[in-house]
Amino acid sequence: MKTSKSHKIALILVAAAVALAAQTRTRFTPANASPQEFRAAEYQNSFSSAAENTPQRKRLPVEADELHYVGYYEGLQDADSPKVEMSRPAGTAQVKVSRPGRSVALVLTAYEPIVWNIECDDTTTISHIILSGYHDQRVQANSSLLSAKVVASSYDTPGLFKYFHFHQPDQAELGETVHSLTGMKPNSIHCGYKVNEPILIDTVLTDGRP
Repeated sequence: MKTSKSHKIALILVAAAVALAAQTRTRFTPANASPQEFRAAEYQNSFSSAAENTPQRKRLPVEADELHYVGYYEGLQDADSPKVEMSRPAGTAQVKVSRPGRSVALVLTAYEPIVWNIECDDTTTISHIILSGYHDQRVQANSSLLSAKVVASSYDTPGLFKYFHFHQPDQAELGETVHSLTGMKPNSIHCGYKVNEPILIDTVLTDGRP
């Protein structure tokens, strides 16, 4: 059976539409989320052009007074937790930062996908947020993060650096990995298997020097 020219054009247009949809499909789909949420990609700026190569991973140009590390295996999950593709549940984690007069870089990692909700007081500046894990991590948008530089990398979605995640504070590679990536050592480390309560960052446990 012969195929008309108009039919061929229609098939081409359908194929193009399917390809475009595949390219733009959201990998991390929140449930019951407002439009302004889960848009960390809109904050990602300046890391690409400023990142420099190191032998093992990208060195990110982090400039902050302090760096704080948070690492868990999974987040808090309930009926309202957002979903990732293939209906994989994503946990949530609330991080409260109170470091008056200081600029703070946050390194947030997990094995399972987590939506990180970050709050800070009026005199604390969140300058950088580094997200990493086996599965995608996201930060929930809010007005206190508008000036933050956000960069992410995971096994699911490789980014500017090799993904990593540590949820035990005694893992020897933790400090070395963070330092090789940012040039800074963590001023505090908050780790655990599952996030069950808000994570409070209000003290410095180390001087953060290499």
